[in-house]
Amino acid sequence: MAPKTATTPKKAIVSPGRVKRAPVVGPIRTIPKWMNKVYTASTQADGVFVTWAVRAGNGTASFVRPLTSYFEQECNSSNLTNEWKVTAIMPRRDFHNLEANVELPASNEASWDWDSFVTVATAEDDTAAAIGNHITDVFNRHDTSTAPGQKGNKPKFLFCGEVSDAKAG
Repeated sequence: MAPKTATTPKKAIVSPGRVKRAPVVGPIRTIPKWMNKVYTASTQADGVFVTWAVRAGNGTASFVRPLTSYFEQECNSSNLTNEWKVTAIMPRRDFHNLEANVELPASNEASWDWDSFVTVATAEDDTAAAIGNHITDVFNRHDTSTAPGQKGNKPKFLFCGEVSDAKAG
């Protein structure tokens, strides 16, 4: 027989218990401070939509001058009106005081206007959401990183939905 040796008793394995997790009730969607938010609103005229971009950090006008300049230069020589689904670029107006026809300032320190992109629908499936998504995609595809004031950074845009008159801002 083999001699008996002293062995240490085995310790019981302690399980950490069950981890309870809260169910995910919806997507977590945070907008970075540098992301530009895009909104589209239907107007009182059937089939006419207005789209504008807002800085996420402070709610003032996004710098879209390179986009508007390119559109104004190229819209006659190419088919940008159909490609971008933009009929005209107009200054954004204060919707709280429509009778006065007052342009909204971009911000106190900005040297650019608060432009809005007007779309006249050409198809039955042109909705405010479809137009807004399309214009946002155009903004994200268009390279403005070499424009003055961009410092090599290409701005990013995120469509944040259709806005009614009550929520516009």
